[in-house]
Order: sequence, then structure tokens, then C-alpha cells
Amino acid sequence: MGKLLMKLMFYYQYPMKNAVRKHPFEQQYEQHDRELIMSLSYQIINIFYAMIFAYSKILQKKIM
Repeated sequence: MGKLLMKLMFYYQYPMKNAVRKHPFEQQYEQHDRELIMSLSYQIINIFYAMIFAYSKILQKKIM
């Protein structure tokens, strides 16, 4: 999961160099999409870490 997200983020940070020139509006929308996907992937990672943290706390309480 993490590897997939890292790949996604990498591809969205560095778009293809030889991409066809686009209309400024199109570029703007593309940039917006990229930002949305980045923020979404960060949110997913944060939720994942929060779940792991909560689970580890529960396990600690069970052990004690």
C-alpha cells in the first residue's frame, strides 16, 4: 500500500517531460487534480498511521 502511494505521488510530482503542450486552463486543472490526489494520499497515510497507533495502544493495554 505504502509503495503504491509513493509511486503515485512520484508520478504526480514529476509529469512526463515530453508531454504535449496544453492549454493554460487544462494545465491549471491538471495541477489542481495533482494537488487533490497528493492531499488525498497524505490523508490516507495519516489515517493508516492513526489506526496502527490506536491498535498498538489497545495491544499494550491487553498485555498489562
